[in-house]
Amino acid sequence: YATQSDIAAVAISSVAADNSRIADAMKALQEKGVKVIPVDSDMSNKDCLFAYLGTNNVIGGQELGKAAKGLKPEGGKYATFVGLKTVANAKERIGGFGEGAGANFVSRDSLADQGDQNTAQENVKTALNNHPDIDTLVGIWAYNAHAIVKVVQDREIRDKTTIVVLDAAPLALKDMEEGNIDAMVVQNPYQMGYLGTQLMK
Repeated sequence: YATQSDIAAVAISSVAADNSRIADAMKALQEKGVKVIPVDSDMSNKDCLFAYLGTNNVIGGQELGKAAKGLKPEGGKYATFVGLKTVANAKERIGGFGEGAGANFVSRDSLADQGDQNTAQENVKTALNNHPDIDTLVGIWAYNAHAIVKVVQDREIRDKTTIVVLDAAPLALKDMEEGNIDAMVVQNPYQMGYLGTQLMK
């Protein structure tokens, strides 16, 4: 877009919050007068941004952690599952969850699936196999919820497993309705897209 003269604004959802090359490209756009707006997932380098539009992912994670704490005041061992751990919203949600859940919850694993839903299920199996003491499974991205539910159902361990998730994918909503998810913290991606476009305009 830096080579095009008719671009007024660019919205981006970065998969690498700390990537200096992306930040440099965004800064070059800013210097040309093009407004750069991360939507949903922020960048670490704020110098290259006009604005950020999205959920406060730290607070979202904290709220999910508080929900887990409310469900299991005694605490427990947990694993988190996400597409990419390099993305700002993933880092912030995972960190926020730990803060909200408190000292009685101990992280045993955090696995990324690179956006592959089959890998997402395999990651849940791997975490449970490697850490038999895990009793709380935390879905960080929308599709992780159903992957967790599927493995828990297949292993018939729902009665001893707490499942808490972020985002509301259609399958996750069905899982929640059927009682297979204990808590879900959601955001409004449609509104983020709408406001992001409005802001660019």
